[in-house]
Amino acid sequence: MNPVRSVVLFVLMMIGTSVLAQSPNPFVGTWKVTWEQQTRGSGVVPGGTRNFEAEMIIAASGGSWKTLGVSRGDDPCVGKEVPVVVEKQTDDELNVRLKFSEVAQGCTDSMVRLKRVDDKKLTGTRGKSEVTATKQ
Repeated sequence: MNPVRSVVLFVLMMIGTSVLAQSPNPFVGTWKVTWEQQTRGSGVVPGGTRNFEAEMIIAASGGSWKTLGVSRGDDPCVGKEVPVVVEKQTDDELNVRLKFSEVAQGCTDSMVRLKRVDDKKLTGTRGKSEVTATKQ
């Protein structure tokens, strides 16, 4: 075998071994996210605490977030599917920005900071609210 061909085969084998050795991204998938949040009152509905749920989909690059439920007029951002931008990721940590500003006027982006508890559960914060994410 000629030396050039040997070097090319060696490089291809090393690249292949490197790709196989990479572990899968533990955050990729569909997550059910739950949290409680203070709501502002109106002249008709008093303020208080409200339970929220969202579906978060994390893909190899980016993802989406959709807060489930129907807005009662107090939050025009509820129910909109918004892009997710991964801002930080380690083996045990995932920080994502929810890009509400890209889909509805008057909505502001939100940060979600999560830490891995195990393969099926993440905990963290969204603003001042504590969140729990369960892999579906």
